[in-house]
Amino acid sequence: MTTTLAIFKHVTSLQEIETKFSAQQTTSGGFFTEWYEDLPEITELEKERCDRIRERYLYHRHRGHIGEGIVNQIVITPLLEMAKLYDLPFDIESEYPVQIEEIEIEEDKEVIYQGKIDTLVI
Repeated sequence: MTTTLAIFKHVTSLQEIETKFSAQQTTSGGFFTEWYEDLPEITELEKERCDRIRERYLYHRHRGHIGEGIVNQIVITPLLEMAKLYDLPFDIESEYPVQIEEIEIEEDKEVIYQGKIDTLVI
């Protein structure tokens, strides 16, 4: 039996992701090395801008749950702009569909979580 669920309705916190999918945060230096190897140094101004973005996010998050539109406005858009990921050679996809399958073999049950990535840079 297959059940299809919307991710945003059935997985609402990082704790649920950790529990349902046995995911865990890593501090390993070898995780996604392309995010930090062979990158140019960022300037003091860029560091200050990143700090401002982080503080802005934490301020709004502290007051309660914030929707994805606000996260896009205060975090994603400034970071993509700062990283020049809106420019050539990158393409931006919005609302890119994804799905995660969870199979319980013993109970012959399959659950598919479907959702969309708000912004995907290719």
